[in-house]
Amino acid sequence: MISIIMSCIWVFISHTLLQGGTELSTLRVAAAAPVDPEIRSSSLEVVLLGSTRHLLLQHSSSKPPAPHPRGASSSSSLGFGGVLTEGILELDGSLSEAQLLQIKAAVEDDDDDDDDDNSDKGDISTASSAAAAASPGDDVMIQEEVGFAPCPADLRDAIPAHHHPHHNNNNSDDTSENMKETSSSCVILVPPLYVREFRWPLSQSQAWLQNVVNSPLLHSKQANSWVEVQSSTILFHSGGPMYPFGAGKYLEHLEQLVPGLALGEKTRVVLDFGCGTGSLSVAMEQRGVTTLCVALSQSEEDGIQLVLERGYPGILTNSFSDSVLVRLPYPNQAFDLLHCAACNISSWLNHHDGMLLLEADRILHSGGFFVWTVDVSLQLQSLKEMERQLGRLCWKVVGRAGTVTVWQKPSNITDVECHLRRDIPVCLTTRHGSGSTVWKVPLQNCIDDDTEGMTTTTVLEENADWKIRLLNPPRRLWQTVPALGITAAIKEVYLADFNYWVYITDFYVHHFGPRRILEIRNVLDMNAVYGGFAAALALKTPQIHWWVLNVVPIDAPDRLQVIFDRSLIGVYHDWCESLDEYPRSFDLIHASRFFSAPHRCSIRGMVQEIDRLLRPGGFALIRDHKFTVLEVQTIAHKLHWKTTIDDMESGPMGTDKLLHCQKTKWS
Repeated sequence: MISIIMSCIWVFISHTLLQGGTELSTLRVAAAAPVDPEIRSSSLEVVLLGSTRHLLLQHSSSKPPAPHPRGASSSSSLGFGGVLTEGILELDGSLSEAQLLQIKAAVEDDDDDDDDDNSDKGDISTASSAAAAASPGDDVMIQEEVGFAPCPADLRDAIPAHHHPHHNNNNSDDTSENMKETSSSCVILVPPLYVREFRWPLSQSQAWLQNVVNSPLLHSKQANSWVEVQSSTILFHSGGPMYPFGAGKYLEHLEQLVPGLALGEKTRVVLDFGCGTGSLSVAMEQRGVTTLCVALSQSEEDGIQLVLERGYPGILTNSFSDSVLVRLPYPNQAFDLLHCAACNISSWLNHHDGMLLLEADRILHSGGFFVWTVDVSLQLQSLKEMERQLGRLCWKVVGRAGTVTVWQKPSNITDVECHLRRDIPVCLTTRHGSGSTVWKVPLQNCIDDDTEGMTTTTVLEENADWKIRLLNPPRRLWQTVPALGITAAIKEVYLADFNYWVYITDFYVHHFGPRRILEIRNVLDMNAVYGGFAAALALKTPQIHWWVLNVVPIDAPDRLQVIFDRSLIGVYHDWCESLDEYPRSFDLIHASRFFSAPHRCSIRGMVQEIDRLLRPGGFALIRDHKFTVLEVQTIAHKLHWKTTIDDMESGPMGTDKLLHCQKTKWS
């Protein structure tokens, strides 16, 4: 009887641990025990050998090893509860030579016993994302990672995809390509004089000069209009060249000019072209509006680094540069309002008969507003041409006073009169995946079909209250690819996703604690899906003053339009390339079930990009399959991060784990 019971137990254990497993894998499962300085948790090593799937038990107990200077830290140091995970990785994130030899010997012994089954042979190491992207049940080994070399000092503010050294604006294409190759193969170190940014809300009004010393806007002719430098501190003006009485007074003027603007109610998501230091973002947030600042890369008006240092959303773009003219990385009908003050309006008008205005039409909601504030000297020569081109798009002037003109995109885009007035062809685009009709697609002299289920009413009208927009399934949800292929229950899946993230974010907030909550402001979600993570944070009580940039990878199902319909912001992105953000832009980076998905590049390169984007002392939370988590942890240790692994909601026997990371300052 005892032997029967023991057999049943082992069948259950093997089935639980090896769901969908391959023929060859090695796993050490850490016992879920509290961290104790005198006790090392027992471990169970399971070695699967060929089709026979033998179980080899090894119980070990010893004193804990001395802590590695940059190894895994206890969870308490990160503000989380949990256990130190031991196993195939040493504390420095590597496989020990003894473990490798033991595994190799076991595999060779099994091959001798079963020569007929050659398919069971396999390499015990892999560093590519292809291995980590295996199905959740697959068993994967981790290889020793090569360390990272530091980048040259002149790359400390580099964006590998398109950034040139700040001291040389006349680089050749060959120099630029060499720079991309160099910066992608090394780690951008934290500048020696870097100081952790002022805590929000103090960061709204000041920043450390040494953190943003290479910001193009600081070296422009208009710098004195935006900021005041006192010793090592930058003080931000409440307005700017276009807001002589302050951005707050400017918005009051807009609301009086256009009563239907309803900032913070109907108008919740704004894109600000050429936003300077983000003065409008500050005033907009005080009215409950999220503003994404956009600036052209390598232009003297680029103040994005200053905007991010202040704690507001900002991103660079190459879409409208002289050499590249491609679509912005946003879905159709994304923003409630487009704002253009001190932006280069001449390029909007002159590029291929106003092609940039066609792109503005694509990303603006039906019924949304376009606000143009321009210097008087430019207004007279540009206004007539603007009216001609926007008339072709059926936009109507709804407010004008002094240097400010406000247009509104028609709410009913199937209006007969509107179609008769349009002489622009409809773009012929076919959707094949996330961002496929947007990502790096050249601009064309055509307009997109804006119907998308909004022919009778606009998003602005049907969800006037922003909390309703955040919670209710938007109409465009039914145009997305449903999770798990569940078409009939897509609304239920959407609501379940939100409830799940309400639970998970409660856990995050509780274990970060009040002090660290205040240290976090800029947040990046690498795999946003429906935006549930950001939505749950936005509804926390008491309020958490974080903003989240939601990223929908181009190789994932396209749900970014749903994220914008929820009054959230986001972008399409290929994570095998660098994000158009400066180094040290985010306090927290979140990635849920991202690294185990198929990618065309290595996990190592994507983790390296996280390191570039994180501020020193910032956090990364990785929720994924346990083998993927271990691979990420190996790379994280090579980057000198502090790490610890916790169980997820599936418990200690579950296949998914949570990796907590904190970036350190090293040289």
